[in-house]
Amino acid sequence: MRVSRSIAPALTGVLVLFSVPDATAQHSAGERRSGWYVGGGVGVNWSSDINQRGSNRDHLCYPSYACFDEKPRPEQSGYRWAYDLQTAVGAPFELSTGYQLDRLRLELAFGQRMNGIEQVFRSVSDHAERPLDRRRGGTVTSDSEYWIDNLTVRTLAVSAYYDFRGDAGRFAPYVGIGLGPAFAEIRDLHYEQHYGDPGNDRVYDPPLSHYTSRQDADMADTVLGGHLHAGADFGVSDRLALGVKLTYTVLGDIEYTGTYQEHPLHAVDPNFSNHTTFTGARYWTLLFTVRYALGG
Repeated sequence: MRVSRSIAPALTGVLVLFSVPDATAQHSAGERRSGWYVGGGVGVNWSSDINQRGSNRDHLCYPSYACFDEKPRPEQSGYRWAYDLQTAVGAPFELSTGYQLDRLRLELAFGQRMNGIEQVFRSVSDHAERPLDRRRGGTVTSDSEYWIDNLTVRTLAVSAYYDFRGDAGRFAPYVGIGLGPAFAEIRDLHYEQHYGDPGNDRVYDPPLSHYTSRQDADMADTVLGGHLHAGADFGVSDRLALGVKLTYTVLGDIEYTGTYQEHPLHAVDPNFSNHTTFTGARYWTLLFTVRYALGG
């Protein structure tokens, strides 16, 4: 967000600088047909809900599950869990450079999208995805805390555009398609689980505090991103164009393997880990753009 706020004044400055009429310009915006250009844009973006799936190979039976009362206590095959991630509207920016040849453009663009996230818990099961039975008549309580701060996606994309501009028109609608790497970062993923027994004086061996688990992590992955573009430019001069662009972005699965800061299995494996996958990331991005043609 702070980066996009700093880009907006810079783009405004570029607009003021290049809006000054070019004394040598004798043609309409539609007549500059080839050459290099630079551009940028700021706007808003929104995303579909993202699916979060996680798993580990934890073999312990926890105090809130029915297996805790079995003797001997059985081992588990591991656990799987699921959340829905609801994303807030973000403030993206984009910087680009490209080459135009008649109605075709080839462009390299760097963009950033940052969206706050709300986690909504869906389910937990054993590793074979069988539902876990709760203890009947048990007095043990299970308190959990979980959140994610935001998802930041930085993209580097090569896009090809086709302009539908007429021979002398200033208004130029266009469509495009792009592909490139996306550098995705999940900031401040937090999970914490505590157990207590407020209704019983029973002494547990090991104590209920032994089953506490906690994870704090920043997760990062590089995936493939695909982009579909549609927009329109309006020629302010033969060099400068202002416009609006709508982009639909599809990201590959974001995956991460991480460790816990606290976990009961640390006694036997200090590096005990879990695996998390984020799927279904789909973005709409609306940018207000400026483009300036270079050269003579």
